[in-house]
Amino acid sequence: MRIYTRMGDSGETGLYNGERVRKDSKIFSVLGDFDELTSILGVVKARLLNENISKEIEKVQKNLMLIMANIAGKKECKISEKDITEIEELIDNYQSMFPKIKSFAIPGYCETSALIDFARTVTRRAERSLVSLENEIYVDGDFKKYINRLSDYLYTAARFIEFKEKVAKKVIEVLNINNDVSKKINLNIAKKIIEFVEKKALGMNIPVVIAVADENAIIKAVHNMDGALIASYDIAVNKAYTAAALRCSTEELGKLSKQGSPLYGIQNTNNKIVVFGGGCPLKIGDKFLGGIGVSGGTAEEDIELANYGANILKEVLK
Repeated sequence: MRIYTRMGDSGETGLYNGERVRKDSKIFSVLGDFDELTSILGVVKARLLNENISKEIEKVQKNLMLIMANIAGKKECKISEKDITEIEELIDNYQSMFPKIKSFAIPGYCETSALIDFARTVTRRAERSLVSLENEIYVDGDFKKYINRLSDYLYTAARFIEFKEKVAKKVIEVLNINNDVSKKINLNIAKKIIEFVEKKALGMNIPVVIAVADENAIIKAVHNMDGALIASYDIAVNKAYTAAALRCSTEELGKLSKQGSPLYGIQNTNNKIVVFGGGCPLKIGDKFLGGIGVSGGTAEEDIELANYGANILKEVLK
């Protein structure tokens, strides 16, 4: 089937109900703005590395298509109050993840946030067109609410992404990451470290979970001692990830992430960062090799065991 019909060659096109309307009419100006917005959101979605925001954007695109269908005459296509509530909850969630902004945000800190800001300005244009269309046809009040909330959602999503980028940059500056390493943490070495730490934990009569990650923060091995708490598994893995990804102990990171400190808010970036003791980087001198995480004892016991695992590394590598 051909995509072209030649029916629009005269400068007119059809609405859902069959009515022929000039392409420069107000209704098609509005539909064009919404179509452009849906497309620029597609560009945003294609560039996003954050899967959650990508899914949220796709839900927005589907709702925008419902609005377009309704304006074009398919009146059974609607959005609900639930859609508006959902987007408000997303706004509140993102606002809670970065410090309060005290000045106008200048777009362009990173490419992804700049594209989202671009989509936000197209949203405002689409909103103005929608309100203007109300002079000619009935416009569902929920559409106006939704499009108004959408610009706020895009604003907060852009600021959240900028905040994550700034935190990542600050981590590198503060911790002075050194990637020049000649040795690697492989499965065999990870298992040996875990064996030493387990023996010490048994001597302390503490059932713990021990995780070891390599220099890329990839978990190489996890050991769950009999009697360890279920929650300790994820916590130990995340401690090892944090120590390896950020090249510092989780105890030190806790100090750096307090309000007013350089890394304030880092624990809110990807749900894997731990800011309390029990995770240590694995290093030989200044050469970084990975991270170890221990969970199951008190904070002091976890720190002691993690430090022991870090200190035993040199012997393991002999």
